[in-house]
Amino acid sequence: MTPNEAIAKPYLVRVSREGAFWVVEMPKWPGCIAHSITLPDAMVELVGSRRLWVEDCAERGIEIPDPS
Repeated sequence: MTPNEAIAKPYLVRVSREGAFWVVEMPKWPGCIAHSITLPDAMVELVGSRRLWVEDCAERGIEIPDPS
């Protein structure tokens, strides 16, 4: 799967609060996480994190897991 294909697929996103911050993470993609004071901003940050995560996998030859 290419990075663009992976980003376009529907993956589960876990949302939680830690103090004043919203934390969003993708359980199927270890380490792909973002946070912000507002939930919409955290979701925007996650878009960038997702792209970096899949690009890193592609560079290192790591298989990107399919969504469950």
